[in-house]
Amino acid sequence: MGKVVVLGRLLVATTLEAGGDAVGLHHRAIVARIVMLLLGGIMLFCPGVVLNQAPFAFGRLIGANVTTFFVVGQVINLVAFGTPPSIPVAAGAF
Repeated sequence: MGKVVVLGRLLVATTLEAGGDAVGLHHRAIVARIVMLLLGGIMLFCPGVVLNQAPFAFGRLIGANVTTFFVVGQVINLVAFGTPPSIPVAAGAF
């Protein structure tokens, strides 16, 4: 399996993971909140399936997952919630 395919799967997995964390946060109606939290749970389940398909050692895979999760999480935070990363968060990325 090529590195581009694995990177693509990793990006899909971390987008689902970070999106699953964020999806239920801002709904006022209880029914909408429940539906979104269920959707978020499904989204959080999918990364495990996607990542377990990659033929890499666990240590390498989890390191790449943490890195891409941070970047994707900051992009989602900026796009969905309009909050750019603070200076300490940006500095922590390096």
